[in-house]
Order: sequence, then C-alpha cells, then structure tokens
Amino acid sequence: MKKLIVSLFIICAFVLGLNKIVFASSGVSLFFSKGCSFCHVINGYGGSMVHGPDLSHVGSKRSLSWIKTQITDPSAHFAYGSSVTINGKSYIANMPRDKYMSASQVNTLAIYLESLGGVRDNNKALEREFNRRTDEYNNIVNEISPNTMQNVSTLLSAASSYVSFLRSVIGKTGDYSLKRTAERNMRKTEDFQNALWQDRQNIVSYCNQSGLESPYASLQRDARWNSICGQ
Repeated sequence: MKKLIVSLFIICAFVLGLNKIVFASSGVSLFFSKGCSFCHVINGYGGSMVHGPDLSHVGSKRSLSWIKTQITDPSAHFAYGSSVTINGKSYIANMPRDKYMSASQVNTLAIYLESLGGVRDNNKALEREFNRRTDEYNNIVNEISPNTMQNVSTLLSAASSYVSFLRSVIGKTGDYSLKRTAERNMRKTEDFQNALWQDRQNIVSYCNQSGLESPYASLQRDARWNSICGQ
C-alpha cells in the first residue's frame, strides 16, 4: 500500500510538472511571466503600468520577424526615449531589451503575438470584399436579361468570375458563417450558369435557323436577327 501511494505521488508530480512546462512554454504565459503585461494590453488583460500600445491586433500589422526584433532589440525600430505614435496615440519608446529569454521562448512569444488580430481582421476584410463583389455581381444579373447572344456572354463571364472569387473566399476564410454563405452563393451561381448555357443554346438554334431564312425576310426581321444573334 505504501509503495502504491509513493507511485501515485510520483505520477502526479510528473503530470503536474509536465503541465507546468507546457504552460511555461506557451506564448500567453510568456507574455505575463516575462513582464510584457506590465506595459501592454491584450484583449483587455494586462497593462497595469500602461506604458506601451495595445497588442490585441498586432498580428494584423506586424510580421513575425519584426516582432522578434522588437522583443530582442526594440531600439532597432524605435530609438530609446523617442516619441512614437501608434494607432493615433503617442508613446515614449522605453521598451527594455529582453536578455533573459531563450531563442525558443522569443520564437514562441513572437508566434503568439503574430497570431493576434490577424485572422479576425483578415476575415473582416474578406467579408467586406465578399459583400462588394456580391453586390457588383447581383447588379449585373438584375440589369441584364439573357435574351441576346451578347447579354448571355456578358452574364456567363460575370458568373464565372464570381464563382472563382467564391472559391477563393471558401479557401481563405476562417469565418464559418461567411464560408457557408459563399458555398450557398456558389451553388446558386453554378445553377444560373447552367441555365445560361441552355439560353445560349436556344439562341444559337434560333440564329442558325433564322440566318438561313434571312435573305427572304423583311428588313425588320434582319434587324431583329442582328440584335439577338450579333456579338
């Protein structure tokens, strides 16, 4: 029984120690344990001294290499004691150079900071572009009727371009709602493309048949043929 208790104690100690190591190696824990939170805020946490800018969205503005340099040698970007304006606010550049983090810890912290804001802001930018392109496409579809060869060609070109854009959105976005909307729009647009190809085939059939008759038709019939069949 005594051996069992000792064994359990060793196992628990190992698990707790492992968790501590994992936690210590995470970017979030490094941000707090290395004192970054004294001056910086991330999503409302930290900033007890509020000497530095909010880092909640730093990943959407700075590269990984830039962030690493800022951690290890901030004066490379901002001369110590100089006035710096970031996001409309003025700060005094007094960030100390970190001499106590290993290269691995610097990398871990930098990767964490790079992740902040980037995905969310990219999703918002993609959503704005999605709305713009969708409105643009809908305006074309609503204004042009597929009753002539030229109109069908214009609509097919617009639909093809829009489908390519939707595929790009589906592949890039991390927003599940936007992805579902893009997938739904793509299915509808592909159905519309199939209908347009049928319209085009009907027009081609009409033009081929009427073209044979056109020498014997009236000038009015020739004008109608040109308006429907002309490119």
